[in-house]
Parts: sequence; structure tokens; C-alpha cells
Amino acid sequence: MINQRYSMKRNWRTLFILGWIIMGLLIIPTFMTAANYSVRLQKGKINQKITIYDKDIWDITVNDTYGPEEFFGENANITGANGKYIVRSWYDDEVNTSALFLNLLIPREKIIAFFGPPYNQSYIDEKYNSTYKIGFILISKWNFISGAFPENASFPNDALYLLKNPEDFKTLLDDYNSFVDEVNNDLFFPITLSNYSIKEFLFRFFSIQMGILGPIDTYLTEMIDNLNSDNVSSIGNTLRLEEKDLDNYTIQISFGKMGLPSTITYLDEDGKVFYKITTYDTEWTVWLTLSIVGAAIIALVVYAFYKNWKRKKEFQTSLKRVQS
Repeated sequence: MINQRYSMKRNWRTLFILGWIIMGLLIIPTFMTAANYSVRLQKGKINQKITIYDKDIWDITVNDTYGPEEFFGENANITGANGKYIVRSWYDDEVNTSALFLNLLIPREKIIAFFGPPYNQSYIDEKYNSTYKIGFILISKWNFISGAFPENASFPNDALYLLKNPEDFKTLLDDYNSFVDEVNNDLFFPITLSNYSIKEFLFRFFSIQMGILGPIDTYLTEMIDNLNSDNVSSIGNTLRLEEKDLDNYTIQISFGKMGLPSTITYLDEDGKVFYKITTYDTEWTVWLTLSIVGAAIIALVVYAFYKNWKRKKEFQTSLKRVQS
């Protein structure tokens, strides 16, 4: 009797401790701040595939003069085409505004005009004097292709970025649009630039050039709250972009466990998917396969033990009957 009471007390104590642990896991993410966001990258190959492309719907909803290759590179308009990139290394850095303007926002065909005065790197950093903590990711990237990949990468020394603080998206967008207005109002400067809407700004970043930190859902929520736009929302690890007054389509970008885009999906106004890029990590696939095989082996072993136990149980029952 004493042993039974002790066992019950021990069980209640264990349940109480487990309850506090579970509550802690549920509550702690609510209090996450920018300082708690972490990089979740892994070295290795990441594959991409054009799984859906309906040209007729694309021409009607997006643009009939250019296709997906305008955004995602060569052969991105071929269903079944494969692309890939290899994450080689990454490091933390702190950069000035000019580094992000010149590397991410100013179109490449116009960038040479900003290497000299009046709107060069020194001018940008003096006028827009924010600094940004980033993760700089070195990758080798292969364009989409229908056949076998060539040995050499299309872009052997390409880069992706991570903004450590989700609040920095708004600062960067506001500063860039202010810079664009300044440049365009200069009648003597030969180059004009285009302002970014919030949707265009985020799409440019996350379609090809940027990932995010974890926890992904909290990071996206904080970023969107700061941008304060009706055209941008998120559910879990998925970012939803739409210009409600202009476009009749929506772009959804989902992020994988490493914080890099895992799927990019275009949907028409009826919710039909007419373009989709799927990203998959081959290392993850291998581990999933091994896990399934391992689970099957364990199930067979458990079943064998069960059958053996059942036979012994039946033998003992039969033996008691004979003895009685």
C-alpha cells in the first residue's frame, strides 16, 4: 500500500514537471525579440524545379510581353526545368546603406552611374546613415535547365542576404524611395529609378536574393507589422503578397527550415495555381527515406516480439488447461 501511494505521488510530480515544460515551450516564443532570431543554414545542395507554368493565365494576369524568366532567370518559363544552388559558407557582417542599395536595389544595368559623383557610395552613406546587421551567404548557382547540369555554375560566386532585424526592412525601403525621389528630381542626372511598393520590394528580395532568420513565423509577423501594409500578410511560414487595387493575382512565398524560400506560388483571383517553383533539399530527402526505412524495421521487430509473446501466452494458457 505504501509503495502504491509513493508511486502515485511520483507520477503526479512527473506530470506536473512535464506540464510546466510544455507551457514554457508554448509561451517563450511569444516574447521573442530581434535579438533572439537565429541563422539556421546548412551547407549543401538545394534543388529547384518549375512544377507548374500555365502561360495563358500568366499572360492574362501578370504580363503578356515577358514570362517568369524575367524574374527567375533563364529557362524559368519551362515546366519541369531544374535549377540548383550550393550553400558554401556564410558569415555575419555590418554594412552601411550604400552596400544594400548598390547590391540589392539599384538595377544592375543602371548601377555604373552611381560609382562616381554626385550619388556615389560616400554620398549615400552620409545622407542615409543607417547600419544593418546582416548574414552574408556565399552560394554557387546554376540557372534552370531542361537537361543535365553543366559542371560549372552559371554564377559561381553569387550571394544571398539575411537582415538580422526584421524592422530594418521598413527603414531600408523608406530610405531607398527617398533616394529615388532625389535622383529623379535632379534634371542634370541622366538616370531615373523606380520607386518600390512594399509588395515589389519584398518580392525582389525574397524571390532570388534573401532569406530570413528563425523562428520564421515570428520574424515574418514582426516584419509585416512594421511595414504596415494591407497588401502583405503571413500565415505560419508563408508570406502572401498582393496589390489589392492593381493586380488580379497573388504571390505566396513559403520558407523552409533554413529560412530560405521553399516554394514560390502564383495564384489567380480564383485561387488557381498557375506558376510554381518548388525547392527541395536532397539531404532532407535522404534523411526522410532513412527515417521511413528505420521506422519500418522497428515496426517489424516490435511485431515479431509481439507474435513471440502471444505464442508464449497461448502456450501457457493451454498448459494450465491440461494441468487442470
